[in-house]
Amino acid sequence: MFPFAIKKAFFDLWDQLFVALLINFVFTTVLLGTASLPFFFPVGMTICLLVAGVASHFAKDLAVAGSVRLLDAWNHFKASWKVSLVSAVAWILIFSGFLVGVPFYEQMNSWVGMGFGVLLFWLAFFLTGMSQYLPGLGGQVGGSLRSLARKSFMLFMAHPLLSLILFAVTLVFVVLSVVTLGFFPGIVGIFLWLQVGFRFLLLRYEWQEKNPAWDKKKPLPWKEILADDLERLGPRTLRNMIFPWKD
Repeated sequence: MFPFAIKKAFFDLWDQLFVALLINFVFTTVLLGTASLPFFFPVGMTICLLVAGVASHFAKDLAVAGSVRLLDAWNHFKASWKVSLVSAVAWILIFSGFLVGVPFYEQMNSWVGMGFGVLLFWLAFFLTGMSQYLPGLGGQVGGSLRSLARKSFMLFMAHPLLSLILFAVTLVFVVLSVVTLGFFPGIVGIFLWLQVGFRFLLLRYEWQEKNPAWDKKKPLPWKEILADDLERLGPRTLRNMIFPWKD
């Protein structure tokens, strides 16, 4: 499952490379532009996460349909702004707690400051884990903010291995994006990986619901579960990726 998820994310991105590069360029420009503002921390982070929310829905289009329409940008903004805004507020509060709250409480009592820091660490830990499932839930399932938060928390707690792999690959993608100045894989590639991972998890749940008698001790038939994606992607190699007209 995991090797195919990486392969699908890569080739879905490659097939729509120019559109992805354009979206990545817009996000990088917004990031660098807001970073120069004196009030970047609260305002800049909020703006960046609002743009990232739109990019996440474009990534969902790639993961599910394999194509992107730039004209859908406004619809994606309307579908994602609430989650993006709440996420921005949550991260701003956590960062503010580390930067201001911990030193303040340490001046009062070192144990209180350390306890407050530990509390913030675990809040950041769970928010990071939930953030791996929020893009997929918001784009492919939908629902209220409370429902999305509850489901993302439950998925994070129920799938520790998947969460760890999602985080590890995301970290690699972030490093590659920094090296390439945000162009590849960029914000679209990062969210595409999360959307593909969630899509496969969702397909697994749908298959298990249709096959309740399946013995849980047996390995899941991923070829059957991912049949549509396997057929749509087809046999892809480095050669036909660079020279598709030679096949």
